[in-house]
This record gives sequence, C-alpha cells and structure tokens, in this order.
Amino acid sequence: MLFLLIITALAVLFVTKAMRVALAETWGDSGEVDKVRRAVALDPVNPKLHYTLGRLYLLGIEASSPAQAVGEMRQATALNVRVALYWAGLGEACLVADDPACADHAYQHAAELAPSNPQFAWEAAMAAIVTGNRGAAVSQFRRFVQLQPDRSWEAFEMMQRGFGGLDLDVIWSDLLRNSSDMTSKLAYLDFAAVNSRFDLADRYWEEITSTSPKIHLEAAKPYPAGCRAFAGNGCGSVFLLARPGRHLEALGGDGQHPRACA
Repeated sequence: MLFLLIITALAVLFVTKAMRVALAETWGDSGEVDKVRRAVALDPVNPKLHYTLGRLYLLGIEASSPAQAVGEMRQATALNVRVALYWAGLGEACLVADDPACADHAYQHAAELAPSNPQFAWEAAMAAIVTGNRGAAVSQFRRFVQLQPDRSWEAFEMMQRGFGGLDLDVIWSDLLRNSSDMTSKLAYLDFAAVNSRFDLADRYWEEITSTSPKIHLEAAKPYPAGCRAFAGNGCGSVFLLARPGRHLEALGGDGQHPRACA
C-alpha cells in the first residue's frame, strides 16, 4: 500500500509539473507582459520565457526600465549559454541600457555561437563600432561579406562612416587585402570607383591580378554586363570584360582597345 501511495504521489507531482509547464508556455506565447511574468513564475528555469519577457520590456509594451530587460536576458543566457539568440538579446538590452561594453561582449559571443548566421555577424560588427573596437568590427564584417556578399557595400559603408570617415585604403588593408574572398574584393573595387578613388581601384586590381590573373565570371556578380572601367582617365588602363562563357581578363590601356565601355 505504501508503495502505491508513493507511486501515486509521484504521478500527481509529475502531472502537476507538466500542467504548470504547459500553462507557462501558453502564457509565454501570449505577448502580454503580465501573463509572461506569471509564466516565468511558474517555470523559472525556462530560458525562453526570460528571453520573451526581456523582449517585451525592450519593446516598451508597458513602462519598464532597460535594467529589467538586461536582467531577463542575463537570466536567459545563464540558463542556456549556447543559444546565440539569447546573447544577441542581451546585447540589444545592454545597448538600450547604455552599457556598450556589455553589448559588445554579448554580440561577439552570439556571433561565435552562430558563425554561419550573417545577422549575428552584422550585429556584432555594429556593436564593435559603438565601442570603437575596430579589430572586432573588421573580423565580423569580413565574416558578414563572406556570408552575404550581396550586402557587402553596406559593410564597406559602415566601416567608413562608423570610424569617422576611415580612409578607403585602410578598409582595404584591414578587411580585404589578405582575404581569399574574390567576390568581396571585386565589389570593393566598384565601391572605390563610385567614391571617385579610381587610383585605389586601379591599384587593387593590379594586386588581385598579380596573384589571380584569371578570374571566373561568377566572381563578378557585382558588375553589370559589358565592361567596367576603374581608371581615372576614361576607360584607360584597366577593363573587366564580362562575356558569357569566358573568364574576366585585365586588358592594358595601350591604345589598342576602345576607350568607351560597352
């Protein structure tokens, strides 16, 4: 009889706990601060609930201090240290709370946990700009442009503006010179040309072709069909020819080639 009583009591405890967890999840999905608070009280070891409550505090659903959001995000990361989303949430909360060092650390950790997610790399780079951590910004922007090359210009612009009008040559040296990412390198040539730094674009092209004389057309996605000139005097010294079924070739401006781009 005693054994049956013990089994029954354990079963009741298990069912009660399951009901509490289920109810907490329901309240946690409500989007209402009061219900999410009650959910946290019912299931305080659930990191998702702390993250959700922290998000609601950040959204300003009701009057709350940034410190409350930071507290909930810290609790979420403490309960599960391996979820990048929770660390990114802590980073955002710390920025709102005017704690850039905390934000920088949290965002960098989120990016480390999810190295194939470009959004975490972007957020980590932006936090590094806020704290003036150029090394971290370079590292994260390099990862970002590799993961999402169609947004490489955004990274170039943020590097330039975020560090007080950083010289384009410094960005090239920091971000791309030693990189094997040909797509980003070619995009940066275009970026330099648009910023009227044809001299730099011409020099970077010489650097690229000195080690990679043949560049497959697939790497030139940032460029339109026809040719793109980077030399300052018309289409003078460097052409990129993009023709289906062939490689890109550097052609010298020796007077034997047209000076107008097709």
